[in-house]
Amino acid sequence: MMTSRSQLRSLFRGRQSPMLASQAHRVAQAQVVRDNVDALVAEDPAERVTVLGDLNEFAFSPSVDLLRVGATPDADLDVLIEQLDPEERYSHVF
Repeated sequence: MMTSRSQLRSLFRGRQSPMLASQAHRVAQAQVVRDNVDALVAEDPAERVTVLGDLNEFAFSPSVDLLRVGATPDADLDVLIEQLDPEERYSHVF
């Protein structure tokens, strides 16, 4: 489970703070998941891997970017929300 984003202020109003104190920790957590996916695919390139959950992140965050790109093209992950039209994507407003 990714660290909470509870310190985040709204991206849509008032003061904005998209960078969090927890960002480095969240990137480190994503790296552990990324390393596990890469190891599974290195062992068997036909392996089908799913990383599932809301990750408590926006699709454009550094930790999601890290998860997206694998050690080889076979290990890349798709961010499914990006397959929706922008007006169909859920976002949140505090």
